[in-house]
Amino acid sequence: MGRLGSVRVGWRREEDAYVITLRLDAGEGIHGHGQGGAPMQLVTNEATFRFDGEQPDPHPDLLAVAALSIAVPWVKCRVRFSAAISPGLAEAIAEYFGLAAGPVDPRLDVRRSGSRVALAFGVGADSTAVSLVLPRDAPHIHLRRVSHRRVPNRFKEYRPEVFERLALGFEDLGRHVIIVPSDVEYLRAPHPTYATWPAVGVGAYLLADALDLGSVAFGTVLGPRYLYGGLTFGLPTPKEHPWDHLFARAGLPFMMPLAGSTEVTTGLIVRRAGLSSHVRSCPVGDESGPCWTCMKCFRKELVTAAWDARPLDDRLLRNLHEGHPIVERFRSPPPYPVHHMAEYGLARLIDGPTFLEEAAAPFRDVRDETDWVARYYPRSAEFDVLPQWRSTVGPAIAKEVEMMSTADVSHLEGWDALARVGRLTGSRYRV
Repeated sequence: MGRLGSVRVGWRREEDAYVITLRLDAGEGIHGHGQGGAPMQLVTNEATFRFDGEQPDPHPDLLAVAALSIAVPWVKCRVRFSAAISPGLAEAIAEYFGLAAGPVDPRLDVRRSGSRVALAFGVGADSTAVSLVLPRDAPHIHLRRVSHRRVPNRFKEYRPEVFERLALGFEDLGRHVIIVPSDVEYLRAPHPTYATWPAVGVGAYLLADALDLGSVAFGTVLGPRYLYGGLTFGLPTPKEHPWDHLFARAGLPFMMPLAGSTEVTTGLIVRRAGLSSHVRSCPVGDESGPCWTCMKCFRKELVTAAWDARPLDDRLLRNLHEGHPIVERFRSPPPYPVHHMAEYGLARLIDGPTFLEEAAAPFRDVRDETDWVARYYPRSAEFDVLPQWRSTVGPAIAKEVEMMSTADVSHLEGWDALARVGRLTGSRYRV
């Protein structure tokens, strides 16, 4: 394999850390696309993951897929790793990403398995709810943001120490929490965020062999798994969800136990467990609590108030002043961000501000068509819970959530937000 037009992805061990590096060759540029096709650029060429206690000793294929989850937005044609990978993994990278990969060692065979599942733990309601349906011995691996020595921090509102403290609090609940400090979110601009969604699990991938992992679980919910931005329903095919299949080929398949649920149900699971004070989804809140002004806080409160059949919290309403991005967005035509969640909340809105009452008007008479938002999609267990854990995880899910009815499934599987908005709003918001 020639070097022209390739990206060289390497790794090196430094005492208690792994450093993953990228080097672009001729024909490759610093511009790429990340989650949801969002444009971004590469601003530095290395990311560090530190380990205290459990030390990683990963199979070369695990190192390769971990590194690829960081590097793939900038790989256009071929990727060269710093160590040989198995023929099976090279074939999978070609099959699912259309990339030539090497070097390949024909003698290397992944054939790895493990008896445990780990949770990529972000301390939000979604991953916390997954924690409650996994076996209690599942390690919770939290990627803790730390500064990058080459890249300035331009998002000082984010408080990683708050998230770390919340994560460590789960040790008091009998969970094994592992903190992996990393500067990987500074690799790209705009930052900080991950180049791809699987990059949040790199700490778990590197520890997989040391911890005897057979799977990594995520707090993925129904919207990103089945509704592609809340707009239209689709099953998790290899074309739409290539990472699932790539990691399975590397011997570490993903599991998403609550991908059949939405943020409504994960929030209810957390509340019933008495863990609301242990979770944080807001990226800019501090020790005292969430910010009550960002879109995440708004969406969480909109659907929580809908479920509780109460008005929106005054702490949120006080921030929704003229010119606020949330006000401007909901004065614009639908569909709205994460539309199925927005419609569920708007259809059940009680005494909201004028701009929300007007946004809610088209959806109130068809609120029963979004009842499924508060229930579990039964087919998810087929796609998202691995067979070896179904006997334990399946009953735990059934205990926590209500299953969708036949009518609910029909509404979900026929979901097309653009066509729906056009039908419900008429000429005013025709799409």
